[in-house]
Amino acid sequence: MPLHNEVILLVDDDPLELEIIADDLANLGVRRVVTAQSGAEALELIKRGAPITTLMTDICMPNMDGPQFLRQLAETGCVTRVVLVSGVSKDLLHSIGTLGRSHGLNVIGFIHKPVQTAALKAMLIGPEGAATRSRQGSANEPELDLSTPRLLRAIEQREIHPWYQPKVDSAQLRVVGVEALARWRFPDGGLANPGCFIPAIEAARLSAALFFGMLEQVLVDMRRWRAEGRVFKASVNLSMDCAFQLDLPDRLQELLKQFAVPAQQIIIEVTESQLMADKAAAMETLTRLSLMGFVLSIDDFGTGYSSLAQVAALPFGELKLDLGFVQQAGIDIKADAILQSTVTLGRSLGMEVVAEGVETFEQLDILRNFAAPLLQGFLIARPMPANQFDGWLANWRPGLHQQPGCARQFTLLVVDDDRAMRAVIEAELIDRMPGVRVLAAANGEEALTVAANNIVDATTLDFNMPGINGLQLLRCLRNTCPAARHVLLTSDLSETTAREATLLGALYCPKPLTSPQADRIVRHFYEP
Repeated sequence: MPLHNEVILLVDDDPLELEIIADDLANLGVRRVVTAQSGAEALELIKRGAPITTLMTDICMPNMDGPQFLRQLAETGCVTRVVLVSGVSKDLLHSIGTLGRSHGLNVIGFIHKPVQTAALKAMLIGPEGAATRSRQGSANEPELDLSTPRLLRAIEQREIHPWYQPKVDSAQLRVVGVEALARWRFPDGGLANPGCFIPAIEAARLSAALFFGMLEQVLVDMRRWRAEGRVFKASVNLSMDCAFQLDLPDRLQELLKQFAVPAQQIIIEVTESQLMADKAAAMETLTRLSLMGFVLSIDDFGTGYSSLAQVAALPFGELKLDLGFVQQAGIDIKADAILQSTVTLGRSLGMEVVAEGVETFEQLDILRNFAAPLLQGFLIARPMPANQFDGWLANWRPGLHQQPGCARQFTLLVVDDDRAMRAVIEAELIDRMPGVRVLAAANGEEALTVAANNIVDATTLDFNMPGINGLQLLRCLRNTCPAARHVLLTSDLSETTAREATLLGALYCPKPLTSPQADRIVRHFYEP
């Protein structure tokens, strides 16, 4: 939703604070701002059906404080996005946000007082805001028929099918596997929200039917990928309810024989929405699966019922870090400590560790520093149907010169506001990079447009340009082109610039471009 279509409700007992934030929102293009000076006043507006798209609330208010307000807000059935705005510590804000989510509220984050315009903009239109808007859109879907016969028909007729999200190694971003996520597409082309139909399937005791329906479709795709020379692991989610079925391993073994796929290529992600009623039966089933060669993965580790006790009791070979911790990386010191200790725990137990929900290169940097080996998330790719995944896979090249099966030319983006210098750079590098496709941009804004419309493998960036400078552009391009290699090729010879470029993962080269420097740049682009 564009900002000018937002209707934002501000809740704060300080009239001056309300005025300041309202002015900032207006400067960002928000046309409708509603204010309330107490939680009670805000609740009355919500109950009257005011068309609020985002609610921004203070935490420390008289008569009704933040936790009380969030509880009563949840009781109204509110689906509006909620942003916490306060001067209390970030730890406390994070805890109150978690409390709000536990009530079922759509709390997308917090902003620390004094409020900065940039923070408002980032929260409303940044990755978190965009992702949340996508989730909130499901509130406008027509009511689903979630009866048991309809759900069973959807599974049997393959209306529910896998969408694939790639898993990559954190060091070089090479694809090592995929997770198959259930998506329900209706005959008319509409999509159902998994958050609605997955719990309904579990409640209808159709989890095993969903699992086998999904797995069979995944095996069909894996057989095709193998014929194309692409061999990697695929993860399929298994509800713990299914683990009580003692014949599950035998049924799985028969299915794998049919498709000639080894068990070692299948990762079974065990999800648990309730306590195990029969631990002995579940342990027998999961232990047999492990003996057969399947990799067992504990999903959403550290939340719900996924715990150290499960890791100790069952033969898990993979541990998945919950996205709630990953998306707080670098923001919340507690989340950082949990991530680092969990990675260390997994590695010490000989388990693969996967971080899910990675949305920014900053999160990737932190995970690399913590030695998390594998990751998945929107930074790399969103989940997509099989035909789109095939196209994505054919075009994904994590900064390597010759990746088998890549269906496009290696693409270089040269960014410099000096036209003559761009020509020199292009001439020197083209001579050393046969078959390269060269794109050019005269400034940062133009470069971002080019990168948004093309798959870029490498860039050379000038530092001193009008508008966005080279370092600012580098920060943006890392999220737009996460697998690309970057070079800051500039006449700015300061140590600070060189150090910042290096910290951002770029190669720093001073101008003028010499033949040895051109060789060094090409090695940087092509080295594994």
